[in-house]
Amino acid sequence: MSPPVYLDRTDLVQQEIVTQLAQICPTQWAFGEPTEDGLPSHIYTLTWMGSTLAQTHERASSIYTIDSYTIDVETSEAGRDLAVAINGTTYQVTATDASPTTLRGLLLAAIQSDTEAPYTAVGVGASEINIIPTGSGSLLSARIPIGGDLVETTTDHAVQPHEVTRSTASVRIQLQAWAPSTSPRLSAHVLLAHGQSLLQGPVATLALSIRQCVIQSWDQAIDLTAIAGAKWASRAAAEFVLGYETKLVTESTRIQTTTQLLEISP
Repeated sequence: MSPPVYLDRTDLVQQEIVTQLAQICPTQWAFGEPTEDGLPSHIYTLTWMGSTLAQTHERASSIYTIDSYTIDVETSEAGRDLAVAINGTTYQVTATDASPTTLRGLLLAAIQSDTEAPYTAVGVGASEINIIPTGSGSLLSARIPIGGDLVETTTDHAVQPHEVTRSTASVRIQLQAWAPSTSPRLSAHVLLAHGQSLLQGPVATLALSIRQCVIQSWDQAIDLTAIAGAKWASRAAAEFVLGYETKLVTESTRIQTTTQLLEISP
């Protein structure tokens, strides 16, 4: 029997949080004071404070996972969007021309750039993409959310069923703001408030929800200016709780039972 597979995409969530905050100023996952040379005047740092155990469990469901999924890229028009959703993660590109080979290359590159994904993608022929799991049961679903330009050619399912248990868990993340000024307009407190507002806004909320994540709560901001360091005049921090979905996939075996009739004498 294959070992169990634990699926979540917190790696994509980390990337998404950095992408959102980088609209305000450079952002990095770090521990302690940023020490790299050439740092900008303002910066965010994020620290993964620790995860909780799974909080809720759904009853396990038995499904036949996918062993191989192949799509064919058909001729399209420049400017059209192509997308495929794998395990709930959507990979979307915009067609630059109508060549199936070019379109296949764009979509294949988008999938292959997701190096933490529990599946791999390879090109087949001139216009096909074959997606296969890296572990037993790690490819749960695949579909085409935007039709017309992609066609499913084959979907091969596993011979043995798998048990999928969905759970919710949470992690505490600390957001710190660093600034060279203590003025009301340029201090780390103001920078922190901007970051909090952005992460709670509709764009960031939608981006996180696509990854099956949501910011559940924020703690009160604290002043860390006294330990800001020689390069920084002010420093502030706040922690937030991020809830996310996890999946535990285990291979199940068919159980054959026999019934014996027992004759009981009085």
